[in-house]
Amino acid sequence: MPSVAPAGARARGADAFSDLRDDPQTAALAVLDREPNVHGAGRVLVVACVMAAQGCFLGSLWEEALERPISYQLLCGPGVHFVASMVFIGLMQMELWQCGHLFLAVSSSRCKCTAFLFLLVPKLGLACAEMLMGLPFLWRAQGASELVLNLLLLTFVARLDDHVLNAGVFKPDPAIGSAFLDQVTKEKRSSRRYCNGFMTLLGCTLFIPSLVSLYNVCS
Repeated sequence: MPSVAPAGARARGADAFSDLRDDPQTAALAVLDREPNVHGAGRVLVVACVMAAQGCFLGSLWEEALERPISYQLLCGPGVHFVASMVFIGLMQMELWQCGHLFLAVSSSRCKCTAFLFLLVPKLGLACAEMLMGLPFLWRAQGASELVLNLLLLTFVARLDDHVLNAGVFKPDPAIGSAFLDQVTKEKRSSRRYCNGFMTLLGCTLFIPSLVSLYNVCS
């Protein structure tokens, strides 16, 4: 008679990749893994197009931010800059962890090459680009109110694919996503800790250029 895992162990396993349950890239990957045909490829292509639009939006924000100098007088004064920066760093680190979990999900898929090129690479590229551009964009705010608006705008851009793809006709099927994530949890749960550690190191590395530029301005 096969052994049955305790309820607590099953719950911990289900929570291991809980951040992917509403992720549109993971939903598209689950459909592609179940239906490696035109339908699955079309779903992946739609997600890739939305991420391309997300990248264009982020690029336009960066071009607008470069037109203004870093507001280091405000940064060295009120602590609202520090709080906003810490909130942004925390949000983007969560995005990187999600990218790491998506990598583990891709490695469990039957269509690894397609998922890697059209789902993982764009998502990771967007997360890295926003981490590099986000802090300088915040620091160029000319006041506390503009700083808060910039933080909300960056958060919206980071979640734009979620807002678009989790609504209407693009809303993922929970049953397909849950079955796929159960498979990923079974195969990759032991690798999750190492993946999170690597993504944390990557996040710290990506913030170094922003901190160096801030030091050059304030010195």
